[in-house]
Amino acid sequence: SEISASKSLKKRYVLVEESTLKELSKFESLLEKERTLLGEQCTMALSESHFEARIPLPAIRFAVHNVCEERMKRVRKEIDVLNSDWSTFSRQNHYNKPHLYLKNSYLNSAPIIHRAMKLRLVREAAREWAKRRDRDTMLFEDDMSYLTGLYFDALTRRRDYDRYFILAARYGPLSDHEFNVDARPGRRYLMRATEGAVKLQRLWV
Repeated sequence: SEISASKSLKKRYVLVEESTLKELSKFESLLEKERTLLGEQCTMALSESHFEARIPLPAIRFAVHNVCEERMKRVRKEIDVLNSDWSTFSRQNHYNKPHLYLKNSYLNSAPIIHRAMKLRLVREAAREWAKRRDRDTMLFEDDMSYLTGLYFDALTRRRDYDRYFILAARYGPLSDHEFNVDARPGRRYLMRATEGAVKLQRLWV
């Protein structure tokens, strides 16, 4: 029997037997392995043969997808490692807590004649701690920004080639020079097709 989720949700759920669910899980795992293997074979064929990415062939499209997804997977792992390392490092240096020199200082218990000197030392230690925190945070954010850029670039390349594949399959591929002008042939092809369509529409106005 089928259970419909609330109207505000788009997900739908189906009740199945446990044995059937296990079989479906195995089948899904097998399909995923086959998909990975096929992607590797297409990538190898593209790199070792004279196929050109500008030619809209399904195998080439699959190879481009495989290359981009492998890059995205690798970057995701690097981002996870970076986040984990930063979390450990920030805890070790107390970047995730109020400053310990101010919170747990012995200033109040120091002799009156020494309190001015202790206060100066506490403030200097707090300033140095803040400088280290800001410096290390900036380095972490730079690394994260770099990895995020790599991930976004791979994702954009995959989507851009999908756009190019659809247009090239319908209207013909770009020349070798036009295809390699930059890393976004799909965007340029779409702009050209849109410009042509707009001009054609104006003729009928």
